[in-house]
Amino acid sequence: MSKIDKLNDGLLKQYVLEELAELLKEKDPKAPPEKHHKGDDIVQGQWETIAPYLIAVFVIFVVGLIGSVIARANARRAREAREAREAREARNTRDRRGALAGAAALEGDLNWVAASSRAIAEQSATASAFTNWICRNAAAPTNTSNMNCWEMVLFGAYKNGVITKARIEDIYTKAGANVRNKVHSTAMTIYYELGAGSQKYIYSETDGGWFNTLGVPAAGDLIYFANQGEHVTIATGVRREFDEDSRHVQTRFSPGMTPPMYDYQVISLLGGNTQRVWAKDLMVGRPLYDTIWAFTPVWN
Repeated sequence: MSKIDKLNDGLLKQYVLEELAELLKEKDPKAPPEKHHKGDDIVQGQWETIAPYLIAVFVIFVVGLIGSVIARANARRAREAREAREAREARNTRDRRGALAGAAALEGDLNWVAASSRAIAEQSATASAFTNWICRNAAAPTNTSNMNCWEMVLFGAYKNGVITKARIEDIYTKAGANVRNKVHSTAMTIYYELGAGSQKYIYSETDGGWFNTLGVPAAGDLIYFANQGEHVTIATGVRREFDEDSRHVQTRFSPGMTPPMYDYQVISLLGGNTQRVWAKDLMVGRPLYDTIWAFTPVWN
């Protein structure tokens, strides 16, 4: 293998060692005496003077070359990671908009029935056509079917191609196990499956009232009422400013918070058909809704 081949094959270390050995090896005592020329001493002296500098320059070149290769590799990995993150964020945004559009298409449709986590846990028949479809492989729901609040959100997302039936079945299987083992409710299982870690509090009676969240939640976020998700809605991204005197629920401003405060529009299925309502209005006459919180779902 030639020296150039060794360089091309990445055997740089071997090449350098060979060159150093060649320079430093002792003369064989049994070798015949070489013919001596006066000029040889001059050349030898010059070589001994410049050799360390040449080696140093060579080493610096090699280190720079390796550093350049590493820098390019790191830049490529960073670029690929950034592009993957941007693609993921774009997909998540598209899915949230799709889920919202699916829910909006159900306005005026469906009929609300109370959730039955027991039916989900036991795979038993229930008044919800959605639960029967997922848990018992019954006929698919239609726009006139009975279902509960979070099922309206899932159904709209399914109809708009955001989530598959297989994925919903997986969530309900986990929900059934969580209910049987008294770990989480079905609504909380949906939260842990779709958006754990992205919780955003909007209102907490315990902590002092409406929070100045400045536009949060965004369109397509899921808004939960009460700590365990007694009611589940999807945010339209529309908000309105209101003051303390206009509230239906008597609360006080959170410590350190000042007006303006905002109410949020949601699409909800509760006690009738699917409709757009304000979060504040859903709290009227429902003392259990002492907390409102949202999260950004990651559907896939």
